[in-house]
Amino acid sequence: MIRAAFSGLRVMSCRAHRHAARLTVTAFVATFGVCFALSNDAQAMTVLAASVEDLVQTSEIVLHGRARSVRVDDRRAKGRAVWTVYQFDVQDVWKGDRKSVGSTFTLELLGGRTADGMTLSVPGMPGFAVGEEVVMLLERHSDGYTLTGAPQGKWTVYRDSQSVARVVRPLADAHLVQRAADGRLVEAAHDERPLLLQPPTADSTLEQLRSQILGIVAAQAAAVAARAGGLTVKAPLIKAPLVKAPRAMARPAVGRRQP
Repeated sequence: MIRAAFSGLRVMSCRAHRHAARLTVTAFVATFGVCFALSNDAQAMTVLAASVEDLVQTSEIVLHGRARSVRVDDRRAKGRAVWTVYQFDVQDVWKGDRKSVGSTFTLELLGGRTADGMTLSVPGMPGFAVGEEVVMLLERHSDGYTLTGAPQGKWTVYRDSQSVARVVRPLADAHLVQRAADGRLVEAAHDERPLLLQPPTADSTLEQLRSQILGIVAAQAAAVAARAGGLTVKAPLIKAPLVKAPRAMARPAVGRRQP
């Protein structure tokens, strides 16, 4: 299981003024034994790429929804920095208990612009606009939920010229790496491009992504049942083309459920 130990977060430098603040942090990713950095020089998050199967396995919840509201919660007086709180209307749950998730879901991400003009940003961490339709992979931790794989835990849903729902995952601010055969970390190739530059017919459809994730969930449930010596559940045969999806394991976000 993919895990990111954000408890090892160490603030390397933080400079704030009225118009902007930049934060550089270093964290240790326990499972893979590598570090990723949020650099105010490169303005990008460097994270270890991984497969869609691993992301889904790590996630407790995978949901399809639409952002309803966005607000900034300034917790500096409590020593907890600045957070942006997003509320989503849940349209469908692809993994997890639909009843437990409820009709709305609240996710908190580090960063935001405060009333006094200070901006705290984490390069590479995805944000959400009101009205944006998304698919999110969410991993549980001690304080609630976080996006699984940081920027790789979000797909944006849009409609093409034929009104077909398609998904894309812009990763312009994320630097993905993978481990080479000799153990070195090298840049990971991926096909994710900015939404406006992506040929509409090149993106997978929302239904293809849904079928892929449901197939992964079913296969994982079957594997768990087999290991437990119980009834083996056969995973459905998914004929839809697989969505190309690099992954990253980082955890600078906090989320919680809202009943």
